[in-house]
Amino acid sequence: MSESCCNVPNPPKDAAQKMAIYVVLGINMLFFFGEGIAGILANSSALMADAVDMGGDAFVYFLSLLALGKGLAIKSKVAIFNSSFELVLGVGVLIEVSSKLFREVQPVSVTMLTVGSLALIANLVSGWILLSHREKDINMKAVWICTRNDIFNNFFTLVAGGLVYLYGSKWPDIVAGFLIAGLIVFFSAKILREGLVQLKASRALNP
Repeated sequence: MSESCCNVPNPPKDAAQKMAIYVVLGINMLFFFGEGIAGILANSSALMADAVDMGGDAFVYFLSLLALGKGLAIKSKVAIFNSSFELVLGVGVLIEVSSKLFREVQPVSVTMLTVGSLALIANLVSGWILLSHREKDINMKAVWICTRNDIFNNFFTLVAGGLVYLYGSKWPDIVAGFLIAGLIVFFSAKILREGLVQLKASRALNP
């Protein structure tokens, strides 16, 4: 996650940028459901946390398309709604991970490594799609940052899966789950505050 990731910035300026967002949105939605289900079946907090992050990012992309041509007040409200939604999801993952501290639940390392690898490939493809667009405007830069941060989360998941496989312990998965979910909560709360400030500023400009 990133401080730029949850903002709903300026709309894309051409059809190529829109198409890039649509494709990346589809990839994120696919893995939100697929990785989430895999995380539940594999008892993996890291997979579930990463799935929540990808779902939240997909929501960012979707709302950025809905906010096309809208003013600062609308964009601020959309950012507030989006960050609040992702904040709730992040807190939910933290609660789920915390519950595993008191339960003997063993993650399935093979599933973590397999699904984590597929998610990494998907995000690398997304990053390649966005690479030529990332400097065109702030909207594409925000989408690029979301995808870049998802790649980092995929590495956390793969490292945790490898450690679970090597040591047969639940703790690497729990640590990775806390790390990913904690970042979701931190940056969502940060963007929520920024959205409220922007909304206040927009109302001052247009009382």
